[in-house]
Amino acid sequence: GLASASHDGRSIAPFLLQDGDLLESTRHHLRSLPDVASYRSTWRKELFFEAYFVDYNTKCILGPEQQGGSYPHEDSNCVDLESNKACWTSSRDPYKPTCYMTEDLTNNFIALRQIDGIHNSLYAEFHTGNQLAKNIDFQ
Repeated sequence: GLASASHDGRSIAPFLLQDGDLLESTRHHLRSLPDVASYRSTWRKELFFEAYFVDYNTKCILGPEQQGGSYPHEDSNCVDLESNKACWTSSRDPYKPTCYMTEDLTNNFIALRQIDGIHNSLYAEFHTGNQLAKNIDFQ
């Protein structure tokens, strides 16, 4: 991976894969790393994450005449993938009776999670605003 001051660029592959039926390039990558126990001992113990509102991301339930998706041939906006039913679409009008917002102006947060065997804590701050209209400043 590519390391920088804000990203350590470390691979999670050793935690997910076994040296079995893998592509040769993946096997080579895993062998270039320390053993899993050593790798785990130096793994980060903190995680910073953030989310900012930029769109209402409104979901609208389609009428029966409009329902239908194309899964598994392409992505589908349907709840029932087996029969490609119970589908939704987006709307610029979040207040239509068959629509609901999955995002709103209160969905802005920064958080720090610490898990190290002794500590298991989460600190978060929330703010109201629209990141596209004005920077949300967590100071």
